[in-house]
Amino acid sequence: MNATQLTERKAALAQKIQQAQQLAHGGKAAQGDDALLLGVLARTDAVFLPYRSADSGSRPILWERRREFFTNGIRSQGAGGSAGARMSASRQLGALRGDGRLILRGGTTKTTHARLSQVEDDRLRRLCGLPTLTAALVALDLLAVLMVEQSKTFLGRSWVGETALGETEYNHPRAAHILGVVQDLFLPLLVAGLVETNSDRDGRGFYGLSDSGKALADDRIETGKADPDACPPEQAAGDDALLRRYAEARTNERDRLRQAKPERESEIGDIPLPVCWPAATRCPPAGPPPDATRPQAGKKGKQQCTIAP
Repeated sequence: MNATQLTERKAALAQKIQQAQQLAHGGKAAQGDDALLLGVLARTDAVFLPYRSADSGSRPILWERRREFFTNGIRSQGAGGSAGARMSASRQLGALRGDGRLILRGGTTKTTHARLSQVEDDRLRRLCGLPTLTAALVALDLLAVLMVEQSKTFLGRSWVGETALGETEYNHPRAAHILGVVQDLFLPLLVAGLVETNSDRDGRGFYGLSDSGKALADDRIETGKADPDACPPEQAAGDDALLRRYAEARTNERDRLRQAKPERESEIGDIPLPVCWPAATRCPPAGPPPDATRPQAGKKGKQQCTIAP
């Protein structure tokens, strides 16, 4: 094999490796901008996580930030440092906006509102091995069924408990893992405005359909697309390092929001759901908060999903 043939062989091998990376990550290999974009995803998800017991004092700020997101996006502080660093960050943001990967509002050096495009949101979740919006539609279908069969109503809104969605109880030894899977599966739906979440004062989570979510669920039922017994599409293995970075950034942002103050001092946010619903004979134990994990699809019986450890 001469030098020219060797060079061609190396080029062909490099192209195959790149194609394999793109297939593994949903059609696009990891890019240099992923650190910035992954931070936007983590800060967005931190706002939409269900209220837990540690969030009793942060409901007002979370309520404000959730509504602000649908108008402008997530708040992102401008780059600090030298004028050159700020200009470089501004060019990077402008390039991402120009590529259609990031939606920006504001534009001051102090505060900018950012929101990922749906394509970019899906790509980053695939990189981490987390459910995309399309994968999460099976959860929307299941929620629509349980809204009829098992929902509770409070102040005119209907809710389904996370334990019903995860087919578990709070005192189950693997409840934290199972409810973490449910939580990660519903996050794309929450960010898309298709689902809402609330909890009682002890942090037991509930989910409900928004108006747009109910319209989509009804349409999926009418068109035969809904399959509430289906398992989520199996997720390709993600990048563990990226998943850890995402989870750490999400936790840090939620902790930061717990210390933040709402724009309006009189804001009270979402009213906690009753600890004991009227139909309940006793209160279930609150149990540990869900952990962030990667869902894995499987089979249990005929059409039920097993959550692997």
